[in-house]
Amino acid sequence: MLSTYFIGDITQLIPRTIADFALIAKCLKSLAVDKVESCLSLLGNPRKTVRYRKIKVRYQDEKFVTKLKIFSDFTAQIIQHEVDHCNGVLI
Repeated sequence: MLSTYFIGDITQLIPRTIADFALIAKCLKSLAVDKVESCLSLLGNPRKTVRYRKIKVRYQDEKFVTKLKIFSDFTAQIIQHEVDHCNGVLI
């Protein structure tokens, strides 16, 4: 399955050049896991969601050279969470 999303400014996790131009290029369904997440945008208890353990991110560096980088585990989860926000999805 090929999923593509825009990533906003998440420079705490990945370098600025990646965050400015990044797309999630691929998520493997076989690596999907159930997670429980909280969010500062929502009041209440943590909510269940599905995240992928490993994602491939396509981005352009400061010279607009396209690159690919793989993120896994907690970093991949945070990137997916922030991508949801950019797409108007709240968990």
